[in-house]
Amino acid sequence: MDTSREDVGIAIRSAFLRKGTQQRFSLFALALISILLIFLETIDAKPLNQIRSFVKDVVYRSATIVSFPLKSVNNFAVFLENHLNLYSNLKV
Repeated sequence: MDTSREDVGIAIRSAFLRKGTQQRFSLFALALISILLIFLETIDAKPLNQIRSFVKDVVYRSATIVSFPLKSVNNFAVFLENHLNLYSNLKV
């Protein structure tokens, strides 16, 4: 069955419309929270700076830990490619 982009768009819109009030409230709440976070970023208070620093440290360390396996695989791929290139260059 072939579905066009319009069919998908209609299905998504109807799903949003079925949710009704709950969907509108969650969108309003997310917009309000984002405005509040932007406003809190402009306040320069010591407790907020400590919280900001803690959150940034946690996010940085988590990202470092999560990205370690991918970096290791990439480093190994580069090492292997260099090794094979070296072998092919010596063979000639």
